[in-house]
Amino acid sequence: MRVTYFSFHTLPVVLIALSGFADAIGQDDSFRCEGRLITPGIPAEDLVEHCGRPDNVDVVEVPILAKRLNGSTYRTGIQTIEHWIYGRGTNRFPARVEMEEGVIKRIEIQY
Repeated sequence: MRVTYFSFHTLPVVLIALSGFADAIGQDDSFRCEGRLITPGIPAEDLVEHCGRPDNVDVVEVPILAKRLNGSTYRTGIQTIEHWIYGRGTNRFPARVEMEEGVIKRIEIQY
């Protein structure tokens, strides 16, 4: 019986392969509407033009905090985040699009 061990020469190859796999998992999702790829960074107007109005919109207001010199925090404003839900029809998972200041920040396909 032959036993194979990893050597220090093969370790960098394994680490590079695993890091590429981890990057692929961490990437934002995307989806298509009318043949156009919808990705983060696209303005809301383009999204509505290609995909139409969302099926549902949730609006969340999140406080913007700043830190004082002594370590305590205080509120400097409010940021509005919109979550747009697109049903996308049968045989396709819904897409949840997070919008900040009229631009797509994140896309999640809801499996």
